[in-house]
Amino acid sequence: MEARSWRVLVTGAGGFFGRRIVGHLLERGHRVHAHYRTLESDAAVPVARLHVQAGNLCAGLDLPEGLDLVIHAAAAGQLGLGTADCLTDNLDTTRAVLAAVLSRRVPRLLFLSSMAAIGYGDGPVVDETSGVVNPHAYGMAKRLCECLFEDSAEHLQTLILRLPNVLGRGCREHFVSEVFKRLRRHQPVTAFNPDRPFNSIIHVDDLCRFVGSVIDQGWSKTELLCLGSAEPLTIAAVIDRLAQSCASCSPVTWASAPRPSYLISTRRAEAGYGYRPEPVAVALDRYTQEELTIPIYTDGLGR
Repeated sequence: MEARSWRVLVTGAGGFFGRRIVGHLLERGHRVHAHYRTLESDAAVPVARLHVQAGNLCAGLDLPEGLDLVIHAAAAGQLGLGTADCLTDNLDTTRAVLAAVLSRRVPRLLFLSSMAAIGYGDGPVVDETSGVVNPHAYGMAKRLCECLFEDSAEHLQTLILRLPNVLGRGCREHFVSEVFKRLRRHQPVTAFNPDRPFNSIIHVDDLCRFVGSVIDQGWSKTELLCLGSAEPLTIAAVIDRLAQSCASCSPVTWASAPRPSYLISTRRAEAGYGYRPEPVAVALDRYTQEELTIPIYTDGLGR
């Protein structure tokens, strides 16, 4: 049976997640309204079933009539962004999106959150019930945004996806991408917890496929899901695999860990929504093969 075509609005359409989700939804035959902070040149190219709008979300969001779903992918988490700005920008943006969605009575919303919302986590294995332990500003902002949607559960069905490190060509500002950037330049790497298992990654293509799948399935309540990979590797094995992919000569120093590490349990996403995590090694290899097509220092990403 052919999947239904939905009418979906995506915030943060110019970002790493949003841009790829928009393309994936169009490939699946959905009608997409893509919201950009500013109108980009490639966003102005006419595409069938794509409607483009731009503006500062903090000033409000003008939603078209008849939407089936909003995907809230816009976020402020750039390196160097101060605590106050990070909290304010994310909360104000999310409040504006939530107000618009409730006003238009859009039935469902999908929110891209982060595993950073739980900070260090409260144990060696974390899931949707884990407590919050000392999160940084971005994590605090994401957790507070989750609370806004949880408080609105009576009026809006929100699926909250807590994302780990999301890999893909051009990804930035997380553990794997920053380590691989240094390895490619043969620069020293300092890391922690070498013997601890690690599965805090997902490839952006797998994220997009899962988003497409849950849209087709639908959901009937506000729920939180943690995403990660299968078949964990130790952190030492992760760095070694990254180094081998680019024949790196970088020395690696193992420092005293400032915090514990954790594994992510994806059982709820697997049992309830058919999430099928790929092995850590597969996600890493796909990422490095893609990233090695970008010349060092000339990729436009400040590397």
